[in-house]
Amino acid sequence: MKIVKKVSVFCFASLGFCLGMGNIPEFTQVLAPALAMSQSAFSERVFARALVSGDAHATETWLALNNQSPQLSLEVAPALRLHPISIVLTRTPWQKQTEMLEHLLKWGANLNYQEPDLQFKTPLHLALEIEVESQASELVRFILSHHGQGALGVMDKNQETPLDLARKRYPALAQSLEKFQSFQLSPMDLLYPPTAWARGEKALKRFEQEQILFDAVAESHPGKLQGALLAGASVTARSLEQKWETPLHSAIVLSESPQKNALIQLLLNQESAREAEDWQGNRPLHVAALKGQVKLMETLLKMGVDLNCRNQSGQTPLALAALAGQIESVVWLVKAGAQKQLADSLGQSPADIIQKKLEQPELSPQERQTQEAILKWL
Repeated sequence: MKIVKKVSVFCFASLGFCLGMGNIPEFTQVLAPALAMSQSAFSERVFARALVSGDAHATETWLALNNQSPQLSLEVAPALRLHPISIVLTRTPWQKQTEMLEHLLKWGANLNYQEPDLQFKTPLHLALEIEVESQASELVRFILSHHGQGALGVMDKNQETPLDLARKRYPALAQSLEKFQSFQLSPMDLLYPPTAWARGEKALKRFEQEQILFDAVAESHPGKLQGALLAGASVTARSLEQKWETPLHSAIVLSESPQKNALIQLLLNQESAREAEDWQGNRPLHVAALKGQVKLMETLLKMGVDLNCRNQSGQTPLALAALAGQIESVVWLVKAGAQKQLADSLGQSPADIIQKKLEQPELSPQERQTQEAILKWL
């Protein structure tokens, strides 16, 4: 196996929920408009969307149209390139992962490689980092049954082999790996019927419009956004980052400008965008509260969103605003009728969390003053 020696600064983090005192969901920092990407980068992100969505027809159609090997890495974000198999293992819903891997292998992908931008991990490393053991085991069995055993002794940047990782995370699976004897599946059918090609082309057009939607937000380009919406792009499409933000989530954290306001208004005109969730279950109202954007919260409330909506950690917009020290958001939410006593998944109300924060000796005088002022409203 060829071992890549390039050093990367990207750190892979598995998905997890935001639980406990003082843990605030990670959102993109306030961003300036981005430069338009090249046509090749745009095309690669369209392909990545097909992979993330688990659309096999679109995946195979793109590979055929572009005459590209499924072993070449794709740009999924600035300074982040991943092999298609890595994208499937880290971003595709688990119910579709095996099917997508089969299609990629059919078109010539290889499971024995290291991912420079994910700490030189192999597909086996990535499968073993999945949080649910049964899902991890299924993917490991799949990889080994498709000649992926060459990675068993390969070390990642942390000097860990897949076996080392299995011993640490899933001991029973580690024992199976140590006794591993591969078995072969029956040959896969290489036929690709015309009806599947047509479905693939249709799906790729949809993914193109979704990518244009996110490009328009990143570039603060309302005209481009409107064009994508008119072409049928879905406002509930997900970003390629693991936070799975919608275009509206991404627009809210842009730096203030007339273009930002125009982007948000265009997206809010689509009712489905107003209550869409990211991977942590945060809705646009959560993000607006976390960022202290009172005018946007007023607009969302007038549009009928749930003032006490909860994310997957049971946190309301009021709880996130309090945790983030956004006193203006807290005051507005309380005056608007937000329920102060609603507890999160750990049984803690916003007041409980703030009281615990005030017990922390490392709080600066300014932070302490802000938290005390917030507590008075809770």
